[in-house]
Amino acid sequence: MEQHVTPSEDAPPPLMYRVERPVYDEAYLHTQLLHPRERSPKTIRQRLAQQLQ
Repeated sequence: MEQHVTPSEDAPPPLMYRVERPVYDEAYLHTQLLHPRERSPKTIRQRLAQQLQ
């Protein structure tokens, strides 16, 4: 005579993982992180002009 054991009787309950993620502003991500070169001067002349202003 075979005994059939269901997984819930033999194994412990599955672990539930909860990951807390910070919520970011999409506009901030777009302007600050995704396109850093667009907001910073590209050439030395542009950097000097920005510093001298």
